[in-house]
Amino acid sequence: MASPFQLNHDQLNIMVNLSKSLSPYSMSEWNTTDPSPCLWERVTCSAGPSTVVTGLSLSYLGLSTGANVSDFISILCRLDTLQYLDFSLNYRTTIPDSFFSNCTGLSRLKSLNLSYNDLGGPVRNFSSFMSLETLDLFHNYLKGTVETQLSSLSKLKSLNLSSNLLMGTIPKLVIDGRKVAAFEELVLSENQFNGTIPSEIFEYENLTVLDLSTNSLSGTIPEKIGMLSNLKTLDLSSNQLTGKIPATLSNISTLFRFAAYGNNLTGNIPSITKFLSSLDLSYNNLGGEIPSDLLASPNLEYVDLSHNRLGGAIPTNLSIGLLNLQLGGNLLSGIIPTSIGKLSKLDYLDSWISLRMHCMASYQRRLVIFMNW
Repeated sequence: MASPFQLNHDQLNIMVNLSKSLSPYSMSEWNTTDPSPCLWERVTCSAGPSTVVTGLSLSYLGLSTGANVSDFISILCRLDTLQYLDFSLNYRTTIPDSFFSNCTGLSRLKSLNLSYNDLGGPVRNFSSFMSLETLDLFHNYLKGTVETQLSSLSKLKSLNLSSNLLMGTIPKLVIDGRKVAAFEELVLSENQFNGTIPSEIFEYENLTVLDLSTNSLSGTIPEKIGMLSNLKTLDLSSNQLTGKIPATLSNISTLFRFAAYGNNLTGNIPSITKFLSSLDLSYNNLGGEIPSDLLASPNLEYVDLSHNRLGGAIPTNLSIGLLNLQLGGNLLSGIIPTSIGKLSKLDYLDSWISLRMHCMASYQRRLVIFMNW
């Protein structure tokens, strides 16, 4: 009986030749005697009257520097129905430039994962992939600036360039609302980007993840950050940011994680935790008292305000959902409030402060407390 996932003759030949081009590296799981490549491991096909290959998961094939992938690339570029390609964890130091600029057969490709490939040199021109929505270049050795290389990707929704050696300002052509109106995720962490957070970034009305951590960004956090009404994760940690934390963050009802540790932020902490589950502002120069409602949100689970210049007492109104509370390295005084003893989920309290223990006999769970007497 014929397989319901039978490819046409052209696609069958492409898949057989792909398997041969990779042999003997790691594709023993591709049984070329099986007439239905759609049933091979790592292959996804569409269901319907016309069965075609739509996805290939080719991660961790062991195609190291010594492996010649030129034949593989030339054959792959003929698979014009491909929408998803995962080529991660192959630790390639080079991929032929023709793949990036002349692989016009992959014009329907929506998702491309080249993470963990030790790729060096500049970010390539991705003009071959006009339909690309997700591009992952995490953990390579890409260098230089990002200018026009990605300007043709008008449908891009998710970009991950983290853990590379990229420098210069955050590229204006990447954050251009006219070209990437549907942009949802921008991850540029662990690079060498400098300059300020550009105003163009606030044109991303659909942005859900913004991670600019571990760079050399300076200046302030713009008040306009509150315009990103769909933001879920905001990480600005380990930069050189100064000034105050914008109170407009409290306007983002979708925001559940905000981290800005390891900067030089000053001023008082505004009440921004109404919707947050995680807040990390450690290792800054924040002062004043902890707002009475900052630790009270029922969604709040993780809070790290350690190593600032916060004074006064720990607020008594605490979220019943707190799992981890770190307040050490501040100028807090008074007693540890009895309400902490009612936090049945709390596993970690780092105080490092000269506070007096009040009665906590009712608290039975494991609780780690570090005191600096």
